[in-house]
Amino acid sequence: MWARPSPERRRYSSRIRDTCSSGRSRTGSTRCWRIFWTLDGMSFREVTSGKNLARYVDAYWFHRETSGGRAFSVLPDGCMDLIFDRSEGRALVCGTMTRSREVRRAPGGALFGIRFLPGVLPPLLGESTDRFRDGTADLGAVSIRLADRFAPLHDLSSVEEMSAFCDSALEEVLRRVPVDDRILLRLSVPSCSVTRLSSEAGLSVRQLERLFARYVGVPPKLFLKILRFRCLREELERSDEPLARLSQKLGYADQSHMIREYRQLHPKGERMSHLYKTPGVRSATLSDIPL
Repeated sequence: MWARPSPERRRYSSRIRDTCSSGRSRTGSTRCWRIFWTLDGMSFREVTSGKNLARYVDAYWFHRETSGGRAFSVLPDGCMDLIFDRSEGRALVCGTMTRSREVRRAPGGALFGIRFLPGVLPPLLGESTDRFRDGTADLGAVSIRLADRFAPLHDLSSVEEMSAFCDSALEEVLRRVPVDDRILLRLSVPSCSVTRLSSEAGLSVRQLERLFARYVGVPPKLFLKILRFRCLREELERSDEPLARLSQKLGYADQSHMIREYRQLHPKGERMSHLYKTPGVRSATLSDIPL
C-alpha cells in the first residue's frame, strides 16, 4: 500500500530535515523520515524501521485525516500491510494490490501501518496470500496471536512510540516464525526478467511461481511490472528526463509500452503527461521532512 494525493489537490508544507547523512537525526533517533506530505487537513508520513528489521519491513507509515472527504490514491507496490485504525480500534491485513484505488477517509481518522517487504507477512499470519489479494481482512479473524501482540498499539500516542513498539514486537515474532529466505525481495529497480529472478533465487521458474503464489500474492511477471511502475512514479515525481529515455532506463520496450502499463496499474489516476508536466509535484512527494 503506497499513498499519494491527487496532483491537482496537493498543497504542501515542506522543509528538508537533516537525517540519515550520519544515520542519526537531530533528535537523536536513528530513524529516517522518508516521505511526508500534507493536504488541507490530511497528512501522510513514512519512517524506516529499526536496522535489525531492514530485511523484513519496508517502512512504517501514518495517515491522519482532519477535514474529511479528500480523495487520495493508494498505489500498488508489491507489498502487504498491517493497518491499525486508531479511530475505530481495529486492525486489518491489506493484501498485495494489482491496481490503484481511490480512498476517502472520514474526519478524525488516523491510520498506522506496517508495510512488509514481499514474502514476509504470510508466514507470520500462517496464511497464503490468495485470500488477501486486492482486499483486506480483520487481523483478529486471521491471527489472534498477532492481533493480541499488536493490540497495545492503539494506546500509544506518537509515531515514534508506535515505531519503537513495532520494532520490539516484530523482532520477537520473527524469532519464532521462520521466513523463507528464497522469497525475501528488495524493492529495487526491476530491470531483470522472471528467468533471471528465478536463477538468482536458485529456483526453476515453476518453483518461483509457486512461491510467489503462496508468499507474494501475484505472479512474478506482474510483481516485476508493479515494481517498475513504482520506480516510474518516483522518477516522474523527481526527474525531468524525457519519457522516451525513462522508458529505456526502466526496461520498457518503448514509450508506448510504458504508458500502457502505467494505465493498467493506475487506471483512474492522473495521466502520466499531467504528472510529468505539473511543476512542483515531482519533488514535493518525496521530500524527507518532519511533521
